[in-house]
Amino acid sequence: MKLTLFILFLFPSLFGHSQNQSYRIISDSINPELDSGHYERAKQIWLETEKKWDIDPQEEYLFICASLRFDDVSFFKKRMKGLIKNSGFNFDESDTLPENLSGLNQLFYDKQIINWLIDASKKQFPKWKENNPEAYKIRRQIEILVVKDQYIRANFGPFDFADSTCDNSEKFWNTVGEADYQNMAELATLCIRYNGIPNHFDHGTNTLYQLSLIIWHNLKNPKNRHNAWSIILPWIDKAYFEGKIGYGLYMAYDNWLLEHTGYQYYGFEGDAPILDPENFENRKKKYGF
Repeated sequence: MKLTLFILFLFPSLFGHSQNQSYRIISDSINPELDSGHYERAKQIWLETEKKWDIDPQEEYLFICASLRFDDVSFFKKRMKGLIKNSGFNFDESDTLPENLSGLNQLFYDKQIINWLIDASKKQFPKWKENNPEAYKIRRQIEILVVKDQYIRANFGPFDFADSTCDNSEKFWNTVGEADYQNMAELATLCIRYNGIPNHFDHGTNTLYQLSLIIWHNLKNPKNRHNAWSIILPWIDKAYFEGKIGYGLYMAYDNWLLEHTGYQYYGFEGDAPILDPENFENRKKKYGF
């Protein structure tokens, strides 16, 4: 819960347009209707879409929260119960602490739904854990990696790898980069062990959001970017072509490649020069960007 809005800022199209067309429909049709205040129309499209496609549980969570904004409380409660039971969404007392009262948590307070949400989680989440022990185990492993990722940042403040104003900065950034790459290597090991990158379909809500922080921080580091992308890309591709994630991580790669080199690879950075232009059209056809 705590990292959701932050990662939404980093990856506004985290899911995007993959082989699962529900992502495109949400991005191109449902979200614009919500932004225009046309909730009933958005809901109609949503209900039609879920009859044809498997919808990412995290996208479902965001739409459920949108229904609460438009005071569709019965829809919110019905769907949230299902999300807790079937996709492992969980909301507990720690999410009500003052430091966590922002974004969606504040919405839950404003709509006086906090107590209901905590009670529903207490009743339904244990059932998800019981029915999905392997997914819960993987989720816990991802949470540990994210704690490690955030620990160094919480203790040393915001980072800019271009900043060299402090003494011993090179040694400091090397230490940060080594810790980030170790997290990436552990994530890649998890992917090998379970034959896939953890995602919301297989491992419940918030899983991909959280591990995206690890990927983002490695891409941000020019010393890590290439090797980190090389070890995680096969698993990103696998999930993408299975329709379990969208193009957000490819977009993140282009963002930092452009920042570091002045080039893009997948075509998300407008008119910026293309790295490996000879194969660019083949990449576009392969991924459908």
